[in-house]
Parts: sequence; structure tokens; C-alpha cells
Amino acid sequence: MDNIRKQFPELANIGKRIWNKVYEETHLYHLTATYILLDLQQSYEACWRIHMTKRCAQMLLKYESKTITELYETGMLGHSVYSHILELIEKKSLKLEFYRVSMVHGHLKAIENPFDLLPLFQSLPNHEKTRWQTIMKAKHRWFQPDQILLEKGQRVSTAYLITRGIVECKIDAMPIYYRLGNIIGIDALFSQDFLAHDTYRVSSGLLEAYCIDGILMNQFLKDETLAPSIYREIALHVLSNNYQT
Repeated sequence: MDNIRKQFPELANIGKRIWNKVYEETHLYHLTATYILLDLQQSYEACWRIHMTKRCAQMLLKYESKTITELYETGMLGHSVYSHILELIEKKSLKLEFYRVSMVHGHLKAIENPFDLLPLFQSLPNHEKTRWQTIMKAKHRWFQPDQILLEKGQRVSTAYLITRGIVECKIDAMPIYYRLGNIIGIDALFSQDFLAHDTYRVSSGLLEAYCIDGILMNQFLKDETLAPSIYREIALHVLSNNYQT
């Protein structure tokens, strides 16, 4: 904020209370953007690599164009050669911007299987992964932006294991964000007596998740490999909710 005041002296008369409000809102936007960026990198890894590769290639072409122009201005390149090179650079830039980039042969699919993203199952042997993937397939769901998953005070019969997207729980001015691997409502589902601590809604884009009912949760808890992760997730939500309270 001090830097803004120096760059824009006309804002010096704005009161401290307003500055604090601006700071809080800016911090909230920055926090939200950070979570969105992390979700994109983690949930759509192959797509992210393609996008960043394109951007790096465009930066290199821009630098190449600038360098060629500097060489031409020194007289080291003739006009016809200079024009030809610039034309090639422009064609490459247009192709990068408007044409589809093909995946490298044998590379990952552009959008990975959501089950493969979940940390919960990654340490399992292949045959166990296959078994759980079959069980989870029928539980897979998509949710729209701003869709409410759990409402405050609601009795919870279904929890949500996030694979892609972000869920927001806004209790006070600073919301809590949940993403890949978190299980929304798992504490209330486990206790059976707890109601939803607050309202959980889909934030900033689509949400891809698996619906977890009491039967499936008990299957998780009976599995010696999965149970510790489930109990840790329950503890995380209990601590987070009690802290907010």
C-alpha cells in the first residue's frame, strides 16, 4: 500500500479504514487466484504443460524477432533475408496462437483419469487400485460453479472427495478452500451426530468429485492402508471447524 501511495499521490487522502478494506479484498483475490492456479497445475497437469510450453515458445519467438531486427539495423542482414526471417517467425507465432498443439506420441492424455489424481489410492498395489476404481466409478459426479454441496445445519449423509476444482467454506471474512484429496463433510458423516458446520459451495469453476456415503466410508475405514488417511482427513476438518468456531 505504501508503494501505491508513492506512485499515486492523489490517493494520499484516503482514510486508513478504507485502505484496510482494499488490502483485505486484494489479499482475498490473491489467495483465490493462488488456489485456482494450484488446482489448474495439479488437476490438468498435461494441459498446463502444453499451455506453458506454448507461452515459452512465444516468448522465444518474440526475443528472436527483436534480435533479428537489431541485427538488421546494424546492417549485418540484408532486407530480403530480414523480411523472410520475420515472415517465418510470424507464421510460427500464429500457428502457436491459433492452431492446436498435438500431444507427443506415447505421452499422457490431455486430461487424466480423475481417479489417478487422488493421493488416497496412489500407494496401493495395482490390483487394489483397480478394485477401488471399479467401486468408485459409480460415485463420480460433476458440480456447477456456486452449487451448494452442504448447507449449514444440514444433516450430512454424503461427503465429497474432490478430484478437480475448489470448494469454499466462508465462515467469516477469510474463507477456507478445499481441493484435490480433501473430503468435504467427512467429519459430520463419520460422527453421525454432527450437522454441517457451515455452508460449502463450489468455487471458481466446475467441480469433479466422488460422492461418499456411510457404507463407502466404512469400507475405507476397514482398509488398513486407506484408514489412516481417512482419519487424518476427519481430524483436519474437526480442527479447522473448531478453530473457526
